[in-house]
Amino acid sequence: MPPLPETTLLALILLVMAGAVFGFWWMARGINSGRLPGMEQRAAAVAFWQGQVARFEDPKKLKRRTAAQYQLGGALFDAGKRDPDRALLDQAGAAYLAVIKADGRARVSILARINLGPVLMSLGQREAGGESLESARALLQDLSGAPKAIPGKRNWYAVRSNLRSVQATLAARQSDPAALETAIKSCRDFLADDARAWSGRDRTYTLESLMTALCWLGRVKGDPAAFDAAAAYAEEALKLAPKVKYPGQWALLRAAQGRALTLIAGQRQDRALLDHALAAINDALAACPRQEHPVRWAGFSSALAGTLTLLGDADDSSAHYGKAIAAARAALEVVTRDRMPFPWSEASLNLAAALRRLGELTQDPAPLQEARALLEEADAFLASVNAGLRRGLVQAELARVRNATE
Repeated sequence: MPPLPETTLLALILLVMAGAVFGFWWMARGINSGRLPGMEQRAAAVAFWQGQVARFEDPKKLKRRTAAQYQLGGALFDAGKRDPDRALLDQAGAAYLAVIKADGRARVSILARINLGPVLMSLGQREAGGESLESARALLQDLSGAPKAIPGKRNWYAVRSNLRSVQATLAARQSDPAALETAIKSCRDFLADDARAWSGRDRTYTLESLMTALCWLGRVKGDPAAFDAAAAYAEEALKLAPKVKYPGQWALLRAAQGRALTLIAGQRQDRALLDHALAAINDALAACPRQEHPVRWAGFSSALAGTLTLLGDADDSSAHYGKAIAAARAALEVVTRDRMPFPWSEASLNLAAALRRLGELTQDPAPLQEARALLEEADAFLASVNAGLRRGLVQAELARVRNATE
């Protein structure tokens, strides 16, 4: 998902008092020098802009208050997308809505609507239903239909790229082949139409959405060609976002590459390819410490568990299964059922798969019993939200566990 578009406008800067600007510079200087760890620095940014909003309660200072609320929305989103709880994201949405309400026609209001899209998308990751994702799609479709109202080319790109991201996310959640194919075509058409218009890094966000949709299509249809295409797009995207310049985006892309390679290796039973997948996911984890981005780190850790489990199968290795179990448990410390239900169900499946293999290898019933309990809970959740393919994957693993325990 693309970050908030670049929207630092002279008009906004002039609306913020000189003391606020100096304070923000001082705080950023402390962040960049490493004085504050990842989440602490973002909490400091949120507190700073909350203070600025409070300074401008006087109705005569509405423009200054609106500018501060806009900046507060950005700080809240930056912190909230890293936090598995949704409270900061809800506050970010409220801050942007306050800006829109203050003057729906102003340039800053349009920018707030653009930035509200990624907030809703992140909220969608924390919901069992699709309400926020559908709201994001409606908002971004509305914005994409009014190109003249969007200030700046990069903001216009961000709107359309985010729209494709939410389409891919919804299609993957629905596990609908037709929706996935539509999302894939939309991403490919967009990339082809704008091949020369945008920076390489900008293109990687749409490539990431394309990879997500391809991997899920491959799972739905059992089509290894979709996995191959996802891996090829990962290679392209990594060249456009080098680690030295864009470490966060590079880590996301490297993890996506690892997931695609794991799926290919599982289809082909290719031991050497699993080593490449493992290296890719470990690279992503090394570039994204847990304290810097807990949500992203948990996703990488869950993916690592899946790859390690296949390595355990290839080598008949209880050591690999043990590492897979540890990685999945670590992910589940962050993505609980209440906080992030879909990532929780995926990490639970990865944990259960490793536990089953370990139980079968060691003839120990305890891991099998734990795996069964995990899968039954995940199955009940996925049944409640009609998640067809995801539930099918869980039920297939549950059947294997039951066969091993009965």
